[in-house]
Amino acid sequence: MEFVSFQIPARNDKIDVASKVLRDLLERHLVDVAIIDECDLALQELLRNIVKYAFGDDEDRRIEIRLGMERRRFFAEVED
Repeated sequence: MEFVSFQIPARNDKIDVASKVLRDLLERHLVDVAIIDECDLALQELLRNIVKYAFGDDEDRRIEIRLGMERRRFFAEVED
């Protein structure tokens, strides 16, 4: 089981940080590129919605992200 926890500022220009962490995690576990792309798209959409509707690009707010892999299953938790 491998989990990664991190925070990003609630800004659209920081969403790429989360994408990189997600891609690195899934690549280490030899997940197919097409599945990685789908997971990345879903995470980006979720984070963009949080920034747009919950925080409005408020630089003082942070988004907590926890990503994990366990027995070929991917887990994601996002807390705003």
